[in-house]
This record gives sequence, structure tokens and C-alpha cells, in this order.
Amino acid sequence: IIGSGPNAITEIVKRSDKFSKSQKKRIKHLHNFYIEVLLAYGIVGLFVIVFLYYFLIRSLVYSHRANPELRQYTVLGICFLIFWITINFFESFSSRSYGVYVHNIMFGCLYTFYFTQQRKKIEEAESCA
Repeated sequence: IIGSGPNAITEIVKRSDKFSKSQKKRIKHLHNFYIEVLLAYGIVGLFVIVFLYYFLIRSLVYSHRANPELRQYTVLGICFLIFWITINFFESFSSRSYGVYVHNIMFGCLYTFYFTQQRKKIEEAESCA
């Protein structure tokens, strides 16, 4: 349920009978981010990652409904998320250095629209009161 910790990923590779000794030296991770998260952090960790993706899509759609001129950014965000979710099935970009960098920049930029919309909502409520 809560996984075996981040060291479990390398331990699985080391103990595997499927790889030769030379392959074990070269392979450092499982090349599937979701399997790595499930192994290291369990169902709880995988649920957190899926919820993060869901919340980002939901916030983009919410921002687009409140501000229709954000359509281009909503489409960009959803396309990026589809791309990001797909490539993480084949490589662990979300847990590697450049992947974490790209993830943080893109997700931060995309969440900005939602947070801006929420701030406008709060300011409108305060001005009416």
C-alpha cells in the first residue's frame, strides 16, 4: 500500500535473474515512471501522482470556462499532459534531473492560470463586501 521506499528500484534490478551482471551495472532504473512510483511509494504514491495530473487538467478546464481566451493555453496544457503521461510509460522523466526541471516549469506555468483566476475571484468578493 505504501511501497518499499526509493531504494527498492535499484534493489529490484540488482536481484533480478533476467539481467546479466553487465546489464545490471548499466541499468539503474526500471524505465517506467509509474511502475517505479508503485514500487517505491505504493498505491498511495501512485494515487497522489494521478491526482496531481487530474487536478491540473481540472484547473485548466475551470480556468478556460471562466476566461475563454485561455483556450490556446488549455489546449497546450492538455497536449503537454498527454505527452508527459505517455513518455513516462517508456522512461522515468518525472524522476530524473531534466525531466523534473521540465515538469516543474510546465506545471508551474499551467497552474498559474488557475491561481490567477482564484485570486480574481477573491478580489471580486472582497470588493463587493
